[in-house]
Amino acid sequence: MDHRQDYERLDLLFRRATSLPVLPTTTAELIKAIDKGDATASELERIIQADPGLTAEFLRIAAVRLPGQTSPAYSSIRGAIMVIGFKAVKSLATSLMVRHLLKKSPLVEEFDAERFARHSTTVAFLSRYLYSRRQKSEPFDSQWSADEVFALGLLSSLGLALLAFVAPPDYFRIHRFAERAKCTLGSAFRQIYGKPHELLCASAARTWGLAEEFHKAFSHIHEPWAYEEEYTVLTCVAYADYLAHRMGATMESWETDPERPVEAEAEVGIPDEEFEILQSVLAPQVDELVGALFSKAA
Repeated sequence: MDHRQDYERLDLLFRRATSLPVLPTTTAELIKAIDKGDATASELERIIQADPGLTAEFLRIAAVRLPGQTSPAYSSIRGAIMVIGFKAVKSLATSLMVRHLLKKSPLVEEFDAERFARHSTTVAFLSRYLYSRRQKSEPFDSQWSADEVFALGLLSSLGLALLAFVAPPDYFRIHRFAERAKCTLGSAFRQIYGKPHELLCASAARTWGLAEEFHKAFSHIHEPWAYEEEYTVLTCVAYADYLAHRMGATMESWETDPERPVEAEAEVGIPDEEFEILQSVLAPQVDELVGALFSKAA
């Protein structure tokens, strides 16, 4: 089996803009405006309000992302932007981008969009929690904010989901192997193609023109020690993925026993007692955001 040739074929598909699903124009414009670093609240408001559908979704999702906030400012886009901040706006735009992709019909019935939505959203919340917890207990330097880490966690498994749209036979292949072997889809991908699936996400991020920081992060999530400047951030996402499996928020409908990320656990691990409390607190937040982002009525 030629792992290298098989993987390079997939990577080439992810590097072609014509192969990947097209991102919604206004959402992509919003992300790029924030990435430039000189956007103003009025500019972001203009981009959002140019799309009535995005305006309504943005206000609804902003309220979910900040439970308990009942400020009248949420009646306006500008007010929401000023309250939650630019980096949180970028996180929301990323969430809406994922929702847009999942609304499309994959060409393989084995792909379960609801399971993917729940898994990726759980990883996002856990990543942000681990990042914030570590910053409070042992502050570290990072170019990432907590909300950007949320977006990173949300997108970390997107390479697998995109296979269902870009290369259905390959998604069917890893799904069937993973189900037979009782392993995760990520483990199945690595065994078949000899590379981590996150590298496909790195290629997609560059093809879509997302910030280079996303490409670099996805290129190193499987080996955070190789990206020393953001080692702790990447371990937050790696450990969050493991905790999501412990919570039952998996992309697989069968039981799996994912490998314990011992290095990530040593860096940002939490005790079992805290995990139990965290699980009960996060569960309703995940339910609410998944409902707002990915419901058919949305």
